Amino acid sequence: MNRDAFQTRARLLNYFYVSDSLVGRTPGNLGLTNLGPSELVRTGRYDVRLFDAGVAGFRPGVDPASVDPTYARAAQNPNNYRGWVTAPVDIVGAATDRASRDYLTRTRDYFKERITTRSFVWQGKLLDGALVATYGWRRDDYDSWQYTWDQAREFLADFSRDRAAFRFAPTLKTGDTRNGSAVVHLHQLWKAAPLRASLQYNHGQNTNPDPARVGVFRNPVLSAAGDTTDYSVVLSDRDSRLNFRVTRYETKMRNASSSSTLQSQKFLLEQTFNTAFDNVYRILVDREAGWGVIDPALESRINAGTATAADRTTYANQQASIPLNNAAANAWLAMEAQFAQRFPQAVKAWATGGFNPSTRDPAATFSYPENAVLLEDTTARGYEFELTANVTRSWRVSANASMTESIRNNRPGAEFGALMDFMWGQLNGPAGQVPFAITNGTPTDSALRRFSGFYDSYLVALQNNGQIVRELSKWRFNLVTNYSFQQGRLRGLSLGLTYRYEDPKVIGYGLKTEGNRIVTDLATRYFNEAVHTWGVSARYTRRLTDKVNWTLQVNVANAFQGDKILATATQPDGSMARGMIREGASWTLTNSLSF
Repeated sequence: MNRDAFQTRARLLNYFYVSDSLVGRTPGNLGLTNLGPSELVRTGRYDVRLFDAGVAGFRPGVDPASVDPTYARAAQNPNNYRGWVTAPVDIVGAATDRASRDYLTRTRDYFKERITTRSFVWQGKLLDGALVATYGWRRDDYDSWQYTWDQAREFLADFSRDRAAFRFAPTLKTGDTRNGSAVVHLHQLWKAAPLRASLQYNHGQNTNPDPARVGVFRNPVLSAAGDTTDYSVVLSDRDSRLNFRVTRYETKMRNASSSSTLQSQKFLLEQTFNTAFDNVYRILVDREAGWGVIDPALESRINAGTATAADRTTYANQQASIPLNNAAANAWLAMEAQFAQRFPQAVKAWATGGFNPSTRDPAATFSYPENAVLLEDTTARGYEFELTANVTRSWRVSANASMTESIRNNRPGAEFGALMDFMWGQLNGPAGQVPFAITNGTPTDSALRRFSGFYDSYLVALQNNGQIVRELSKWRFNLVTNYSFQQGRLRGLSLGLTYRYEDPKVIGYGLKTEGNRIVTDLATRYFNEAVHTWGVSARYTRRLTDKVNWTLQVNVANAFQGDKILATATQPDGSMARGMIREGASWTLTNSLSF
């Protein structure tokens, strides 16, 4: 007998009650209530009344794959089985048996890491202190052990509760980082220079080993690493009353966890595969009415002349869609074969149960690793300007400005990109028409439609390569000034003023059409408004006694403005999609005594 014919994805609704058989009785007057607290089930063998649907007890002479007028297939007709019997059943009472609690565990992820670090630092002064240099070296030997145990992949007996007994080879990573800096004080080489001038150079590297990160194919990923180089010129007068610094910098980040929305939309990829697995099985194996074959009951009503107008419409729709459903399901299985050949690492990492073909296992699923990350590289470069001026003994001014551009690249990675393009090409063919929902005989959802949302996010990630990061203002400026009265009737009083400016930044994009699809248009950008923030302060200090000082201070935040809603995201037409309340002017008064 062909045992594969018994495989089914039929869904059962189970009702549990404690009483004699209720067959033929009306439950409304039996006084049944919810089960309350009782003795906990203990591990052991019990005689249980159950329905025996074993293959060995199937009705002799009946082909399980044959058409059944009531249940679509003979394998789904309960009358063809042995039926209700009393049989011994092993029951695991996890609440009372600690050794059995592992049966409640579906998956476990274990991590262990060991880092051995060696370092060397040198600092020296040369040319009578005119040149100061520093060099540092560090080597991290990083070993990480990672193991994912899946109940569907391995037997429980293979799992060790000893978290130190890892049964797998470690991932070895060795990272060298080098950091160096040099400062040349030109005024010490030229004693008669009218200004103090220094040239500075810094180069730094860093890594961030993270044992929890894995790739989307459960593969080890390189640690995130950063590399920064900056050059500075520092000028000041001989009394250091005026100081000015300008810095040019560039920071490169490699193998950072991607901020792409692909990370949060992985469920669309899982839905595409898992729903297709289910429905291809319904079409080709279960031969479910309305999916793989025309509904026999509907066809009987049509042939008997008792069909309604709605029946006739559904019947016509099924006549048109059933051949297409079968063609789509077979195309999906052909796609599985190509997928397994091109991306064996994805099958190994994602598949649980059968794949290629998924129809050999009704429990086949695809699961994207929970701790998987897509990677990206980022390069940030720009300038920083700093000015500090002690104009007088009483008046101090400090200002700084920065210009920054940050660009992302290498999203979301070549391997994952190849997989996405392969799936898109396949799903734009017959395989993409596997129905995900059917209404009145007509498919209303499909594998292609479900995958499209995920693919759109992938395209946005690709289009962002080489683009300036949208969350970043290009220019920022800060000013702080303070004046303190040193003598006269206002002695002890100080007045302060602050100002902060932020450039507009991109908060949304428009849409455009590509063929019959609507996609994000990165060329149509929407910006928020520039942010201007003022602050005012006044402070008065007076000595009351030799040991007691009195201070009164008032601060006004967000001066010269009222409450306002600022857009933080836009709809594709540029209208506000999300906003934040920017608080208007507020003040605080502080009165304190110090001893």
